[in-house]
Amino acid sequence: MNCDILKEVFQGTLSEADADDVLDGILNSGQASSAEALLGLSRIEWTAHGHGALWTEIAKWRNYGWPTECTSCGVEIHVEEFGWRVIELNGVSCLKHIRCRND
Repeated sequence: MNCDILKEVFQGTLSEADADDVLDGILNSGQASSAEALLGLSRIEWTAHGHGALWTEIAKWRNYGWPTECTSCGVEIHVEEFGWRVIELNGVSCLKHIRCRND
């Protein structure tokens, strides 16, 4: 089973709950170690979901661009270099440096 889960979520053919069910099915199978690849996710997308970002938010980031600055200190974040985590601010997922100068 290979898919592009974010594409399906973005296009509206898969709901947030259905996407969670697909992930649960993989994680409860013998293919759990390949979940990232089976879902068609990049390492960045997989990490963001692991930090709690919703499928819909990650799908928007993939299609419209990832946040580019820390929501706490305003300094640029380079998602491909990691060093960030997902936090929720006013009901929206944002990125924050793991070691933010405002902490």
